[in-house]
Amino acid sequence: MRFLIAYKIIFIGFVGVLAILINILFNYQVSESNRVSLSNISNLHIPLVDNINHSILQLKQIKGSLTIAVSTGEIELIEEVRNLQVGLEARLLEIAKIDASYEGDVTKYIDDIRRYLNLATKLSIKIINEEVFSEVDKKMISEMNKLYNDLLLALEKSRDILSNRFSDVVTAASVATKRSIYINLFIAMITAIIIFITALTISRSISTTIRRVINNMNKLTEQDSGFESRIDSINNDEIGDLVIGFNSFVVGMSKIFVKIQQEKWLKAGIAELNICISDEKDTRQFGDALLKFMASYVSANIGCFYINEKKDGCNLYQLNSSYACASEKKPRLQFKDGEGLIGQAALNKKMMIVNNVPNESIGVTSAMIEASPTTIAILPLLFEDSVIGLIEFAFLAELTKEQLLFIDASIEPISQRLYALTSRMNTEILLKQTQKQTLELASTHKKMTDSINYASLIQSSIIPNESDFKKAFSDYFTLWSPRDIIGGDIYLFSYLPNRNEYLLMVIDCTGHGVPGAFVTMLVKAIERQIIGKINQSESIDVSPAWILGYFNKTLKKLLHQEDCNSVSNAGFDGGVLLYNKNKNLVRYAGAELALLFIQNGMINQIKGDRQSVGYRNSNSAFVFTDHDIAINKDTYLYLTTDGYIDQNGGPKKFPFGKKKLQKTLLDIHSKTFETQKKILLQKNIEYKQEEETTDDLTVIGLKLECTQ
Repeated sequence: MRFLIAYKIIFIGFVGVLAILINILFNYQVSESNRVSLSNISNLHIPLVDNINHSILQLKQIKGSLTIAVSTGEIELIEEVRNLQVGLEARLLEIAKIDASYEGDVTKYIDDIRRYLNLATKLSIKIINEEVFSEVDKKMISEMNKLYNDLLLALEKSRDILSNRFSDVVTAASVATKRSIYINLFIAMITAIIIFITALTISRSISTTIRRVINNMNKLTEQDSGFESRIDSINNDEIGDLVIGFNSFVVGMSKIFVKIQQEKWLKAGIAELNICISDEKDTRQFGDALLKFMASYVSANIGCFYINEKKDGCNLYQLNSSYACASEKKPRLQFKDGEGLIGQAALNKKMMIVNNVPNESIGVTSAMIEASPTTIAILPLLFEDSVIGLIEFAFLAELTKEQLLFIDASIEPISQRLYALTSRMNTEILLKQTQKQTLELASTHKKMTDSINYASLIQSSIIPNESDFKKAFSDYFTLWSPRDIIGGDIYLFSYLPNRNEYLLMVIDCTGHGVPGAFVTMLVKAIERQIIGKINQSESIDVSPAWILGYFNKTLKKLLHQEDCNSVSNAGFDGGVLLYNKNKNLVRYAGAELALLFIQNGMINQIKGDRQSVGYRNSNSAFVFTDHDIAINKDTYLYLTTDGYIDQNGGPKKFPFGKKKLQKTLLDIHSKTFETQKKILLQKNIEYKQEEETTDDLTVIGLKLECTQ
């Protein structure tokens, strides 16, 4: 039966309450008895004593009145004595009413009083009348005195008896009260002793158990202690439950402690493993260090380390390192997916544990023993769900839970380190290859750069000399800036002496850079051919349109672009200007390139034909259009490729545009051409800001004056 602490406390309370009730009942009985006694005294004894005292007093008054009547001779006083007699008898009857036990005595007292008064009256009358007393009268006097004394004595005796009885009652009540106090003290002492003993027993039980719990709790903080002992308790109450709970707590804490120790052992092992394999430079050193550490930490007896070396797209697991393998039985050098336990573990991508290994396997050999392993553990090393290697361990005994936990926990760091090592080795190989290729590329780049720089010198050399322009024009500027070292823009200027004419060509070839530069070489070659033909034959009707047509046919033929199936597709947009200084005449033909000129403060535009030169889609039979400009006043001519107007920039990153160029030229045409060139360059730089240069940049400005 369980006696809970609450029940024990209830028991202590019950004993206390019971003691209090007993005291209350006992005190009630004593007080009730005293109350009854005192009530009797109040209601009975005191009135009796009072009446007896009054009766004695009245009796004495009667005697005194008789004596006064006899001495004074006032016979009237005898009547007053009769009245006192009536009062005295009434008092005595009252005593009989209060206490019936006095009824006989009261009757006798009344008779005696009446006889006494009769005798006293007779004798008093004789005395008043001065009669001589006879012997009878003398006897009557003696009898009267005796009645008086007996009656007075009887009343006083009754009063004394009642007084003694009252004292006895009071004494008895006092004794009962003292006895009640002693009994209350005794009950209180017994109750206190019972409560003290019970409380002491409970307190000792609680404090002893709590001290033992505290001591064991303190042991929990000590390393490697406090988890083996248990607290034994015979209490079948909450203290017993506390002990049971504490023992359960200790059991739980011991499990947690074991788990913490396991985790510490695992973490320490993983940390040592990471340190052991972190500085290895190649997979052989990595495998040797790994097998040596694992053999020491998990008591493995034999170990093999395989690395995945892909061959012809198939996984091939090649033996990289081994540990304590017997010389007469060498481990197999390689496995494929699904081949043997190694290949099967690689295929399943899960750790494989094999117990009860046959004796035919590779054995553990030392100077003292030679034994076959009983358990094999195969660990596939995964990175991003791909097997990059495997480890096989052999043990002479079955694996413990701790060994399995460590082996399982070691797979991920080993895999990560192996992947990092192989990646680094591959990176180093690639780096060496890259460095070699970089050197080769640097050499090639240098050769190409040297070639391009030399090509730039060649291209710059075919640009007309400034002196040729000075002879033909009163003022001019040439703005030629390839986007790269060399470019696809070119301008050509020649003097035709047999015609006294100047020929200016502005060409925007396909693309820019090297491809554009090659096309400019072709253009220069064809231009030399054209100039040769013109100088050799005066019958040729030289015009810009004829020159563009010649370029179109010759370029298509040279590049085999006469049909749509041609591999290449090179050509140019350009304009040809023929200036006859004597005739004050300019003739112009353009292929997608406009000529801008200013006369009388007005800017004009001659649009080129919507036909490019030399491309596959260009019509070889196309006849370009000549446009004549009479120089009868100062005229300002401007030829520009699309590099200037197509340059992106400004707040919205839009192209500069033809209208903005025309406005700029109109604003600055009255300035010197050297100043105009600087302004155009500055505007180009300010407009493009951080934007890259879009294309090659060519702008030619000429001032023509009327010579007549």
